[in-house]
Amino acid sequence: LHTRSNRALKAYNEGKRAYGYVDYKTAELRLQDAVDKDDGFLEAYLLLAELYKDQKKLEESAANYLRVIEIDSTFFPPALFSMGEVEFSLGLYKSAYRYFKSYLAFKPESQKLIEETMIYLRDIDFAVNSMENPVAFQPVSLGDSVNTDFDEYWPAITVDNSRLFFTRQIAEGTRNVERVRYQEDFYFSELVDSSWSPARNIGSPLNTPDNEGALSLAAGGQYMYFTACNRMDGMGGCDIYYSALSSRGWISGMNIGSPVNTSYWESQPSLSSDGQRLYFVSNRPGGFGGMDIWLSRKSPEGTWMDPVNLGEDINTEGDEMSPFIHFDGLTLYFSSNGRPSMGGLDLFISRMLDDTTWTDVKNLGYPINTQTDEMGLIIDGSGQRAYYSSEVIAGRGRDLYYFDLPENLRPI
Repeated sequence: LHTRSNRALKAYNEGKRAYGYVDYKTAELRLQDAVDKDDGFLEAYLLLAELYKDQKKLEESAANYLRVIEIDSTFFPPALFSMGEVEFSLGLYKSAYRYFKSYLAFKPESQKLIEETMIYLRDIDFAVNSMENPVAFQPVSLGDSVNTDFDEYWPAITVDNSRLFFTRQIAEGTRNVERVRYQEDFYFSELVDSSWSPARNIGSPLNTPDNEGALSLAAGGQYMYFTACNRMDGMGGCDIYYSALSSRGWISGMNIGSPVNTSYWESQPSLSSDGQRLYFVSNRPGGFGGMDIWLSRKSPEGTWMDPVNLGEDINTEGDEMSPFIHFDGLTLYFSSNGRPSMGGLDLFISRMLDDTTWTDVKNLGYPINTQTDEMGLIIDGSGQRAYYSSEVIAGRGRDLYYFDLPENLRPI
């Protein structure tokens, strides 16, 4: 170890032990104590950088990786790769490019890291070019009648744009409690004189003490498909459920069962406007990567048939998430981290050519897409306005916004 200070070494060992037990608070205090006692302690800076990276404290992580590189860039070449990763996640693409190139200059032996570096360099080229050619984008908040200090996301809208449904995550207790429990429920708002009414909880029996989320409405808003996890009647971790609107309100969610649901993860349904096609996300066998988009069609008898994978036109070795099939029945929006992107999950568009093939997938561009994850985009019935969730105001949580789609990104 690169220290001659017994006190620094003692603090480092205590910090390393706490880090192993995922006691991040103690680990940070002890590792910071170690570098305070010896400001050349490379291993302590490196572990601090990884600790902050685990906690998504990217600026702090970058500062500690930089300290390692400044003291001795040859000590641990993968630190250059990690520094590139962090800079990329911060949207500092040109800086990240330099660190990735420096890492490759060491002729690393890890084929896995070399392949990941090449993907990052590809994405950096895409991101820099996208920022030099931005698309029109002016997001507008749906306002305090819909948005709160809690998280609002997964919007869904009726074809006549009169009712908006979404998921809200409420912390039961206060946010400064370490073991706070979060509860996801469905809420809805109605368009009244061009403004959204104060959002109301859909209520029981659709909302339960468990979590409900990621709903998809039939075009008229009379029935929905949604995701629920870890329920007594569940087949896997997360399953797709169905509910309909009766004279007394929404009925209790019913598991739609096999063959759509399996012992694997099924989530994020999107129903075609005619109610005959159900798109969803699953990690079941037979896909191309982690999460893929699948399609089930309704039989003449009204049951869902065996799902088919959308194929390599849409799915990649990465993750495809949050499909939304527009009311035109042809235009698909989804998120992916398996294609050239700004970072994380980007939003893409493709159009169905026939029942099995799709047009080339197109990235929605910058600044719609950023270095963070973008997902859960929907388009209204007119095809001109998009709704999505984002954390534009730091510290407020995710809120719902709308923006006018550029002409070439609109559905048919």
